[in-house]
Amino acid sequence: MSALSSASSHPSPPSPSSPDPRTALAPVSVPLPRLHRPLVWFAASMGVLALVSAVGIAVDDRMLVGVPIWTKPFKFSVSFVAYSLSLAWMLSLLPRGRRAGWWAGTVVTAASALEMVLITLQVIRGTQSHFNQATPFDAAVFQTMGGTVVALWLGALVIAVLLLRARILDRAMAWAVRLSSSSPWRARPSAS
Repeated sequence: MSALSSASSHPSPPSPSSPDPRTALAPVSVPLPRLHRPLVWFAASMGVLALVSAVGIAVDDRMLVGVPIWTKPFKFSVSFVAYSLSLAWMLSLLPRGRRAGWWAGTVVTAASALEMVLITLQVIRGTQSHFNQATPFDAAVFQTMGGTVVALWLGALVIAVLLLRARILDRAMAWAVRLSSSSPWRARPSAS
C-alpha cells in the first residue's frame, strides 16, 4: 500500500492552530426575542395575500381607477408584512407593560385583518373600497374601514407610549424605536 492511499484513508487530527471542523460551523446560541404571535401570524397571512394579489395582477385583466384591481391589496399586504413584523419586534423590547402591549398589538392585528378582509372583498366584487358611497353596502364597508383605522391608530398609540417610557439598553436603538413608533400614521399606505 502506498503512502498516499494510506494518508487518505486515515485523516490526520487537526493541528492546534486550525479550528476543529466539527465545531467550526456549530450554530451560535443567540436567544431569539419572543415576538407577538398574532402580529407574526398576521404578517404570514399578508405574505400569502401578497402572493395571491401578485397572481391577480398578472392574470385578472380588470382595472379600477386606471390600475389593475389587485394592486391595492398587494400594496396593503406588503406594507402590513413590514409593519406587523416591526411592531412585533418592538413589542419584544418592552421590559414593563407587556400585557398592555400584547393587547394593543392584538387590537392592531384585528383591526388590520378586518381592513384587509374588506379591501379584498371589494376587489372580488369589482368595486372601490375607499371613499365608496355608491350603495348602502359600500358605504357601510367604507365606514367600517374608517373604524378599523381608528382602532389600529389607537392600538399603535398605546404601543408608542409604552415604548417611549421603556428603558431600552442601547441609546441609539431606543431613540430609533421611539421615533418610529411615535408616528404610526406614516406606516400605513395611502388609500390610492
